[in-house]
Amino acid sequence: AGTVTHLVFGIQPSSAAAGASISPAVTVELLDANNNIVASDNTTTVSLAFGANPGGGALTGGESVTVSNGVATFSGLSIDKAGTGYTLVASSGPAHGTVTSNAFKVTPAALASIVISPATASIAAGTTQTYTVEGFDAYGNSRGDVTGSTVFTVSTGAACAGVDCGSNLAGDYTVTGTDGAFTDTAALTVTSLSQTISFPDLSGVRLDQTAPATLASASSTLPVTYSTSSTTCSVTSGGLISLLHAGDCTIAADQSGNGTYAAADQVSQTFTIAKGNQTITFVSLADKTLLNSPVTISATASSGLPVSFASNSLSICTVSGTSVSLVALGLCSITASEAGSDDWNGATAVTQTFEIKLAAQTISFPDLSGVRLDQTAP
Repeated sequence: AGTVTHLVFGIQPSSAAAGASISPAVTVELLDANNNIVASDNTTTVSLAFGANPGGGALTGGESVTVSNGVATFSGLSIDKAGTGYTLVASSGPAHGTVTSNAFKVTPAALASIVISPATASIAAGTTQTYTVEGFDAYGNSRGDVTGSTVFTVSTGAACAGVDCGSNLAGDYTVTGTDGAFTDTAALTVTSLSQTISFPDLSGVRLDQTAPATLASASSTLPVTYSTSSTTCSVTSGGLISLLHAGDCTIAADQSGNGTYAAADQVSQTFTIAKGNQTITFVSLADKTLLNSPVTISATASSGLPVSFASNSLSICTVSGTSVSLVALGLCSITASEAGSDDWNGATAVTQTFEIKLAAQTISFPDLSGVRLDQTAP
């Protein structure tokens, strides 16, 4: 053979997995002008570099190799990134030029890790998040979707059905995907559902009437509680209103939420309590004699306010508080009244009349004993 004039690939690079040695080993031959191997050359060095690098990989084992019998053998040649259309360029100095290999492919290596997507998610209580999983080799090359071979679990309080995970309870959860020996986790936040309160208007009433019914309801169907800061009324947590005074009464409705629902905005309703109507119950009086004086009278108002008494016949009887003095014979007329207050309208007056009569009397006459004419008369 003559002098080296050019280079050729004796064994072209073949497809290989990322990080794995290309097999069979790539060789580069030194040829003369007649395309014969210059077997006498054992000193020239040949090196390899990327021609096309579609995966952005790093080439290992392409450093300078000294030929043996005119052939450079690159054992342990590997590329770490997957890609299609890689080419290598061999060179051994300006005099020999360069040569480009055939295109070849680097495929991902064995599964080494998985990544759940999305890594973080926020959903409303009662809904679910759908997850996917991508597999990667030790060099960061994607092995594509491995969702189908991944089992999903989630921390206590939530549940997964296949690739869908969620909870009816608000909170922070950890979703774990497992594919064989490989796992990854994702953060799942479940937020409370919102709710609203519907509170119908409360109708105004008088103080002596029945209080309006509270009919508030929450869209969550959770129970509503009631409260008031008004001094005109009171209300139980269950919504039973008591009327205390005339004026405006404001009732507030609340729903504090639970593990699924956030607290609702408070809703209030105001109604007016008008002055109450009251009645007087005046106990009737039997006829009396002057000997019965003084007489005690009694009357009550439905409002509970004190009743006042006045005589309509002062020449026959007079009144002081609840005591009636009988002055003369005749009809005694007494009127009971209650003038009202800030809370109550005045009551309709009630009058009772009785007669003051002559007192009845009797004669007591003991028996007369018999005597003789000569004795003292009985």
